[in-house]
Amino acid sequence: MAGKNDHALKKTGLVSHQHMTSDKIACKNWAVRMRTHLIKAKKISEIFHNKDQLVPEILIKHLNEEYSNIILEGLYANPPPIPIKGQKGRRKQPHSRNLLERMQKHQNEILLFVINPLVPFDNNLAERDIRMPKLKMKISGLFRSENGAIAFSRIRNYISTMQKNDISIIDGLIQAANGEPWIPDYSDNTQYIPESFIQEPVFA
Repeated sequence: MAGKNDHALKKTGLVSHQHMTSDKIACKNWAVRMRTHLIKAKKISEIFHNKDQLVPEILIKHLNEEYSNIILEGLYANPPPIPIKGQKGRRKQPHSRNLLERMQKHQNEILLFVINPLVPFDNNLAERDIRMPKLKMKISGLFRSENGAIAFSRIRNYISTMQKNDISIIDGLIQAANGEPWIPDYSDNTQYIPESFIQEPVFA
């Protein structure tokens, strides 16, 4: 979910910053509007979620409708290629058109962060989690053994989980060294999920 939203934000940024001639500016306006809209939606959701409140339904409806309108504007400005008589198969679509169609199809997932505070706006946490293994592979090359790779992954996973739960890394490592590693208590999973989010609302 977060990955889709992060992908959409990055791609609209790339589209809106492309070198454009005057006859193409109108076709790219939707990207600027969409990028602005997603950032606005993020700020609005943070205002309410930071207070442990839900975003009011009237705001959710407004954000949803504005998103749809921007998509329709973009689709109108970026029509599908006209079939060439005698040519078999579909003509290749512009990247802008493909992005618009994906964002239209996955609208609920992209805007889910507005109604559910458990859904992050982007996938930065996931990217940070894989950055260290990739950095090690880049500097040191591949792991010498499978056991070494497994041990490295377990240690990184343990540290990352503590960071996400605001647990002292030093204290957690000491506990692990003493044979009593810190383990999250998920015996009652619903304690981490507000009752109103157990049934995820879906955009109309």
